[in-house]
Amino acid sequence: MVDPATASHIVLASTPGWSHFRTMCILAARLTAERPIVVTILVPYWMKILDQVNSETARYLQNVPIPRGLLRIIAVGEHSEAQNPAEIFAVGFQAMQSLWPRLIGNQSVECSATHTIHAPTKPPSVVLIDPFLYSWYPILRTSPKTSIMWYVAGTAAGGAYICQPGGRYTVDELLDKNKGRPQMTGRILQLAAHPPMYDWEFAPQKLEHFDIMIKLEAVITQALDESDGIVTTCSVGFDGEAALAGMDALATRNRPSFHLGPLVPFKDGTTEFSPATLEAELATAPPGVASAIQSFLDDHLTSKGSHSVIYICFGTHVWPKENIDHLWALLDALGDRGIPFVLSHSSPTAQIPSEIRKRYADSKMGLLVPWSPQQTVLAHKAVGWFVTHGGAGGTLDALSQGVPMIGWPSFGDQPSNIAYLTHIADVAFELIEVRTGEHGLKPLLPSGKTPTGTLEAFQKELQVLLDDMAGSAGARKRQNAKKHQAELGKAWSEGGPARAAFNHFVERFNL
Repeated sequence: MVDPATASHIVLASTPGWSHFRTMCILAARLTAERPIVVTILVPYWMKILDQVNSETARYLQNVPIPRGLLRIIAVGEHSEAQNPAEIFAVGFQAMQSLWPRLIGNQSVECSATHTIHAPTKPPSVVLIDPFLYSWYPILRTSPKTSIMWYVAGTAAGGAYICQPGGRYTVDELLDKNKGRPQMTGRILQLAAHPPMYDWEFAPQKLEHFDIMIKLEAVITQALDESDGIVTTCSVGFDGEAALAGMDALATRNRPSFHLGPLVPFKDGTTEFSPATLEAELATAPPGVASAIQSFLDDHLTSKGSHSVIYICFGTHVWPKENIDHLWALLDALGDRGIPFVLSHSSPTAQIPSEIRKRYADSKMGLLVPWSPQQTVLAHKAVGWFVTHGGAGGTLDALSQGVPMIGWPSFGDQPSNIAYLTHIADVAFELIEVRTGEHGLKPLLPSGKTPTGTLEAFQKELQVLLDDMAGSAGARKRQNAKKHQAELGKAWSEGGPARAAFNHFVERFNL
């Protein structure tokens, strides 16, 4: 039994976005399962994120008969349903100013949701924190013996423009508040393991909150600059060259890095889920959704065979509002060819017109769902391709099941991630004619193409894409995805790169 007063202590905290928090839950659960320590997760109390954190950690720990550690999940601040990104990132900040001194001062702390009183602990030796919570850094620094580790739920390919020399901007450029954000002028970036890209390729879409996204680039860089090292969900078995380049860049500043991906609840040494793990994910779906998805996939596996269904999902926040007609055109093109699909529309901004809902209400070819158990879907043998915005979580979810992708990037690390998947890893196709806005319609260096952004051009692109998916190019990309699946399966085996990095991490911080 762990004694909170004497055991080593680690704290993990993330901005309340599920794509940021999910892998952190798996890492926290693994630490709890394997180490005789106190593991505290601080959850900014926004929407249903607390329930999701509880469910995901329990999903991992249900396969652990007797965890060695003590896991504490603590909501921070009053409950919020804010929709503006700036307001979401601010959730919990005020409460953290009073909670943190108690946490490091050998005092009890209270969960703002359950009002559970948690016993006093030793000050944490290390905090793993999402860089979007940079506003918490000055608070955390009041504990001088606590290391702050920049935790990023991203692939090395996607995050390379932040961490590597020769990236999108230099650290000095982004940190210089007087200069403002450097203009996109067509500067050519050459990141490790990437194709050369123009700087404007990192802004493929016109975004409603683009000004906030711009500020976040500086915030992320500032957080990296002030951290004591990084912990990532990168998998050396997938994008090792980019990961190692980032490690080399940090090593020049005497800061360690630990790449622990994939952080997915597999059976160690495999990319397989236990039946209980999949059932636990299905149990988090809205009423009727899990059974509808299971039936849809099972029916098409029987009638059309393996790899017959297209899965479409843009994550929990992204939705193609600026070119929504392109999405409906994609569904039409799939229908014309008799290709079944599942469309997950979980973004709060997703609006499905009534005529689209009616068209697929009783359709056996298309299923529209407000949320999907993504790991369960991608593990199903019926699923053959994944249309994605290129987020890190979805990328590793897909590759760990050998599923190739079709990229529709939006912002942040997604464009460089999709470029890597398409031109280097060769496990994806990239949609070009979905780009919008001032920079989105400029030339792309890797493909040599210049998008027009018209619906007609996109419809033509789709026909070529669907032919390629069914031909030798699609077969090659699927074979490459299967190769990456095999490498990802080795990550947490004894002696695997993630296991070795994990052992190094717990040793360094006395966990």
